[in-house]
Amino acid sequence: MATTTTTLFFCFFFIVFIAGAAASAVEEVEQQQQAFAPEQPLISRIVFGSCANQSAPQPIWNAIIDFNPQVFIWLGDNIYGDIRRPYKLFGKERTIGPWKNVPRFVPASETEMQLKYHIAKKNSGYSLLRKKTQVIGTWDDHDYGLNDAGKEFSEKNVNQKLMLDFLDEPQDSPRRKQAGVYASYTFGPKGKQVKVILLDTRYHRDPLSSDGSILGDSQWSWLKKELNGPKTEITIIGSSIQVLSNLSATTGPLFYMESWGRFPRERDHLFKMIASSKRNGIFFISGDVHFGEIARYDCANATGYPLYDITSSGLTQAVEKVIPEPLAFLVEVAAWLTPTTMRLISTSCRYRSCTYGQTNFGAIEIDWGVTPVTVKVEVRDVNGHPAISVNIPLSELQNQGSNDRNTLKVAELQRHCTLERNLPWITRYRLAFLFYYFLAVLLLLVVGLSYAAIKYTKRIFGKCKYYHHNSVKISVVQISPVICQICSSSFKVSQEATGSTFYEEKPPLQCFSPALPRRREISCNLILNETKDWIAIPNLQLEVCPTFWQALAAWPLGTATVQRGLLPSGRKRKMKSLTSIGMKLLA
Repeated sequence: MATTTTTLFFCFFFIVFIAGAAASAVEEVEQQQQAFAPEQPLISRIVFGSCANQSAPQPIWNAIIDFNPQVFIWLGDNIYGDIRRPYKLFGKERTIGPWKNVPRFVPASETEMQLKYHIAKKNSGYSLLRKKTQVIGTWDDHDYGLNDAGKEFSEKNVNQKLMLDFLDEPQDSPRRKQAGVYASYTFGPKGKQVKVILLDTRYHRDPLSSDGSILGDSQWSWLKKELNGPKTEITIIGSSIQVLSNLSATTGPLFYMESWGRFPRERDHLFKMIASSKRNGIFFISGDVHFGEIARYDCANATGYPLYDITSSGLTQAVEKVIPEPLAFLVEVAAWLTPTTMRLISTSCRYRSCTYGQTNFGAIEIDWGVTPVTVKVEVRDVNGHPAISVNIPLSELQNQGSNDRNTLKVAELQRHCTLERNLPWITRYRLAFLFYYFLAVLLLLVVGLSYAAIKYTKRIFGKCKYYHHNSVKISVVQISPVICQICSSSFKVSQEATGSTFYEEKPPLQCFSPALPRRREISCNLILNETKDWIAIPNLQLEVCPTFWQALAAWPLGTATVQRGLLPSGRKRKMKSLTSIGMKLLA
């Protein structure tokens, strides 16, 4: 028995010894491989972008290539794969409005998705960028396959393969085996390394109304491992939707946009995970919203430094392109009026709102040669010119202890600490209040003008009279420059020439043009029958009646005074219609 026990103990000790030696050998081999591995090039220029419709012109690639980036990061909507139905408020298939009965977006087939990726990949500008630059990326809803879709979308596995093919992902890549397209990359030599973590905010996302999960359990475990892994000087976390700004909290009920702010527990969990990792140099990049901005949050649960989120969207899609050019300024006005506590307001912004609603791309420029190292983050326009820019010293992104509210400056407390959903309701819904107020004023104005036009037109048409005589010959002076049309459609037109009258059928009759100057003399003959028996009636009032649209165009309407009138003798009677009228404009 003792011999057996001794033998077992010796075997166990031998196995442990061999395992430890093997582990040491593996570690030594890895160290030797790292020692002899070629040093990675220094990364100092990174570009990112989102929202590129493959069917739209894409001149922005020229500016991106001119920036000479070493890495390009897709942040989603790399193509617009789903099919958008037209706006229909009424009809059998209604796509908008509270009574819509069919979805506005429907998924495309696999063949259609392949074709759209092919078009995007063969774009001349993008093809040139792929030859010069390493391209990585994640996806958003439109290349995922359906607008605003989450984990319920049935075609996500098929579309994951197509998206990874578009990115030229190796066939043995872990991304082709996992559920979702999340990934991480490390660039640069030791001591000057940049880590890029790309999240998948689609594959595992719960419904928008649930406040459930965005990443799912498996991706959360992976992210925790990445954040707690080897340290790097800079860590860029790429999210297809905005992390810091929560515009839905301040633009509802007019507009609703996806963001981490619509899943507050998930966002708090993200901030806590970053804080617990004690990792320095973290900032976010994002897309989706069709405009560019830079946001900052100073109270992210004791991370010890402010968090930045640089949003660039889109490469072809932009909010100001949707609105006709004369009204494009309304987008800037709305952005300025929208309350936001996260947006970074700087004098270097091109517009007062510090948003940029035209096509744009994001640029990151790292200056490793200065102390402290400086990271310049920018939103650039289609020509490559900065529209929004901020310099972030790397020393600012170092854990400096708790950033409790009491340690923040008073000026920064409200601006970059209070979350949008915690704003007073009167502030949160300011944009909606103003919109509905101006809409009500506009409707009242339209109703008031319509009512006034109807009343005015009735008053004008009310002046039209049937004259109580068979015939009349008049001369009119001081007629106002309005469009004049006598109130009857059964006229015979005659012109007075050398004392004789001839007739021409041409109803209805326009007495004179709108350009007729004042104080021009008009001679009118109203000949109703063959009688030649005339009598004089002084100062007869002759009022003219325009058509409806002429009445709206003419202001004010004039009344002609007859200085000399000849009427036939006989008993007066009300006439039902005029049969002829003649006129001549005298110089």
